[in-house]
Amino acid sequence: MSIYYTGKDDNNRRLDRVLRKMFPQAGLSHIFHLIRKGSIRINNKKVRPDTRICEGDEINVHGLPSPALYKKSTKPQNKNNFSEFSRLRKMIIFENEHLLALNKPGGLLVHGAGSLDELVRDYWSINSSPSLSFRPGPAHRLDRNTSGLILYSLSLSGARNLSLFFRQGSIDKYYLALLDGKLNKEESWIDRIERNSQHKRSFASSSGKTAATAVRPLLSRKGKTLALCAITTGRTHQIRAQGMLHGHPLSGDIKYQGSNILGGYLLHSICLRLKEDKAGMFFPPLWAPLPVKARRLLTSLFSTPLLMEALESIHEELLPEESRP
Repeated sequence: MSIYYTGKDDNNRRLDRVLRKMFPQAGLSHIFHLIRKGSIRINNKKVRPDTRICEGDEINVHGLPSPALYKKSTKPQNKNNFSEFSRLRKMIIFENEHLLALNKPGGLLVHGAGSLDELVRDYWSINSSPSLSFRPGPAHRLDRNTSGLILYSLSLSGARNLSLFFRQGSIDKYYLALLDGKLNKEESWIDRIERNSQHKRSFASSSGKTAATAVRPLLSRKGKTLALCAITTGRTHQIRAQGMLHGHPLSGDIKYQGSNILGGYLLHSICLRLKEDKAGMFFPPLWAPLPVKARRLLTSLFSTPLLMEALESIHEELLPEESRP
């Protein structure tokens, strides 16, 4: 028999749904069978699959192996762990009980082995109360080679609310992008795009979903434009695909017909703003400084004074005075 204790983020969840999270390899019918015959109990009492659990309940489980997700570290085990935690801490822009805002470097995967997910979950396991059914996860997507702000939920209410905010368009999202060609004035890109999973790219399609991006030129020189892109939708590869469709692919983005530059494309999630305080989930306007590599590239194209002036201008525009460092 194995005994598990529920945490705050398990409170008021159905027993069968918590068990599905704990034992993803076990079939739902098998879990129901074990509950019905009393092999799974709450506080040593026989219960129904739809029973709501409470924080601090004791769940007794017979007939299922210990789930991997419940293995909780108490401290880093070796020097590599300390190095990884130090790496993550350097990315932190903001943190509260519900969310973690990180400045993701380009080249780091969000999912999979050696990913940002693994770093965040290890960090969370040491700094948060235990939960049987909740694990932190990204509230939105960033491509591997896109840098900048990404939000992770650190609580069940955080996950639910952040998901709702993004669906409702309650979060303003701004990106810096280096584009091919000279953009003379602000443009509004509205297209229908569709994802080709086999080729891992998005393309224009009458049956696709609407993608909307407002693009404002900041600096232009030598056939390149540094632009501020505000997106009101969240389609996969949205800015990359729309840039190509409108004759301004990201410089270095070969997949979307961009010119060939050393180091690949520059796309940086620079600012996220919650439009209003909702459900007690307030976080201040967030700003992610450019990576050193990106700053060097832009400086070589536009000069340090021009780049600094452009960044200071959008910083003053997007962040209210009281939120500035």
